[in-house]
Amino acid sequence: MFETIKAHHTFNYSKGCVYNQDLYEFPDEEILAMCPSSFQKVTKMRNSSNMVLLTFFGSTLPDRVDIGPINLRCFSCYSYGHGKSSCKEASRCGNCSVQDSHSEEHCNAAAYCFH
Repeated sequence: MFETIKAHHTFNYSKGCVYNQDLYEFPDEEILAMCPSSFQKVTKMRNSSNMVLLTFFGSTLPDRVDIGPINLRCFSCYSYGHGKSSCKEASRCGNCSVQDSHSEEHCNAAAYCFH
């Protein structure tokens, strides 16, 4: 005789609240697509609190949740939003941010971030 074992419909999940207007404006399907596999469900609260309720597999909530696309950074001009292979900007030194042809390995200037 075989019995089917199923997870309990409430005891094997945990829920956490995120208050974020940007996240609230995303469609539920996109939020789930950006989330790690430990997510089970996304529920948006209908009041004006911008609260998103995330349901996780397991009995404990994670300490941190990273949601969203990974920022793409160009290692030629050091701007965000494109990669080195599609860069149309002048190259920069990764250390001092000067636009010229010297390499980061041979740069003796003080470090400077142009962002």
